[in-house]
Amino acid sequence: MVDVQARTNRPSGIAELEHGLAAQCIRNILIAVPVGIAVWVGIVAACISFTTAGYAGPLWMAAGVGGLGGLFFGTWAAFVSYGPRFDDETREPRS
Repeated sequence: MVDVQARTNRPSGIAELEHGLAAQCIRNILIAVPVGIAVWVGIVAACISFTTAGYAGPLWMAAGVGGLGGLFFGTWAAFVSYGPRFDDETREPRS
């Protein structure tokens, strides 16, 4: 049987940072997805209101695009805001 804990060479500080990054990603995604959906649905609804086209299809597509955009930007924001903590932890002291 392979002991997974024995094979990892990472210090416990890095593991805690990874868990913090995952939690930060989830929090940011939970905020960014509804915001992205609202923005995209609002933009598409404003554009469609000037035409005679139906609302259902374009608004569902806008919700999908907003969801994917929120997923991307939420994850990106978490990595950008949490990245310096990894740099501080993994930086070797200068001699």
